[in-house]
Amino acid sequence: MTMHSRGLLLLVSLCCTIITADQNNVNVAINKTYRQISTYPNTGAASNAADNNTAGTLGTKTCSHTGSTSEGVGIPPNVYHWWEVDLGRIYPVHNITVWARKEHNSDIFFDRLYPFIITVDNKTCVNVTSPTSNIIRSNSVTCSSVMYGQVVRLTLTETNRTLNLCEFQIFVCKEGFYGLDCSSPCDKNCDEGCNMTSGFCTRCKKGFWGPELCHHNCSAHCAGPTCQRDDGNCEECQPGFYGEGCSRACGYCQVNTTCHHQDGHCLAGCVSGFAEPLCLQVQVKQENWVVPVVGSLAAALLICIGLVAIVCWCRRSREETEENDQRVAPPVEPESTQDRDRPSSASPISDADTTVYGIIDKDDAEEMHVQEDNYADRALYMQLSPRASDEALLVNIELS
Repeated sequence: MTMHSRGLLLLVSLCCTIITADQNNVNVAINKTYRQISTYPNTGAASNAADNNTAGTLGTKTCSHTGSTSEGVGIPPNVYHWWEVDLGRIYPVHNITVWARKEHNSDIFFDRLYPFIITVDNKTCVNVTSPTSNIIRSNSVTCSSVMYGQVVRLTLTETNRTLNLCEFQIFVCKEGFYGLDCSSPCDKNCDEGCNMTSGFCTRCKKGFWGPELCHHNCSAHCAGPTCQRDDGNCEECQPGFYGEGCSRACGYCQVNTTCHHQDGHCLAGCVSGFAEPLCLQVQVKQENWVVPVVGSLAAALLICIGLVAIVCWCRRSREETEENDQRVAPPVEPESTQDRDRPSSASPISDADTTVYGIIDKDDAEEMHVQEDNYADRALYMQLSPRASDEALLVNIELS
């Protein structure tokens, strides 16, 4: 393919794209409500600026014209002249074309249109200081971004100048197309078109859902053909189904009845043998003897626990008492050596003791009333007459 052929093909393709895009546009400024700061008598009505006629002559009443006071004389001083259109509802405003006035002598009244600012619901869309060409009356401008609004206003940015506006066009995409050039078709499942900028569906066709492009099918168990746009939940379920997307089957509800479409409980109760509220589990019947037997066992268990607690408490109390007695008992003093050597009255006296007593003078013994065969008297004698006892012990040692 030659270079000339490629250039021709590119030009044809570009022209076709432009034509297609133009066909998908629509001017929404026509047949709406119009206002302006003031009106030049007889020829300058505000509606002339959006009558779909771009001829641009004042005499044919195709242009708007400001400048008169309420009395019809002079230009209001220190005022910025403006013109506006109320679109009736919110549109995505982006592409705007303005047309200047031209008379039969080919003069273009650029000073009656420039410089200007366009606002959408009082927010700046674009600020234009001069025309793009000194010989072209139209000027296509775009907002800095797509702006959604209803009232679009053009205002001169210099005072004490009248405004002549011969056509004001706001182009948006036709229903079924979106994009800056309106060349993209909306999704096939969109109903009533789509967002002219993003392409998101305005509404979904019956049987479809999705937060953006309606690509999901509604559940087959929905009672109607539609479901909620954002999550696909059915507004009502077919009899016998409930839950999210009506995807869960009801339990064993009474014959010819159904369950609640949200929580699934049977509206008229369960068939015999199934437990409410969902009627999915088999109901277990309790015999009449079960409750008394279970109650008796529980009472016996409580009694046993009480007895064990009492026994443990009594044992613990006894042990604590014994421990306290041991703490308060006086200590036992150890025996002295003298006490250990001294014979007890209850202890038998050894032969050595007898020998001692045997050598004591009889008269002394009779005087002390000591009997030889009386162990208690002998002990008493030993306690009362330690000297005699010592002497006897000495004699006993010598004899031995």
